[in-house]
Amino acid sequence: MFTNDYRDRWRAAVCGDPTLSPAIESVASVLAAATATGTIAMTNFRRCNQALGRPHNDGAVFSSVRELRDAGYLGSYRSSGPGYSNGWELTLPMEQ
Repeated sequence: MFTNDYRDRWRAAVCGDPTLSPAIESVASVLAAATATGTIAMTNFRRCNQALGRPHNDGAVFSSVRELRDAGYLGSYRSSGPGYSNGWELTLPMEQ
């Protein structure tokens, strides 16, 4: 079975951070699930909402992503080739 220790530590750090809102845990789980190898979550707002069973234009995921970014847990990832997708980079503020 494949494991990604960084992703697992990231999710544990996010879910254990008392400064973040409780709604973060579900979004963090979706982002972690979209991270197969390394630190890049290849997903977007629409797919996150779909995974959470919400309407594709629900603003709650956007708010959660902004909160994670502001807390230092997410950075933007821009792909550089044709056929690639943008996503987010999982970051651990305590390791920066």
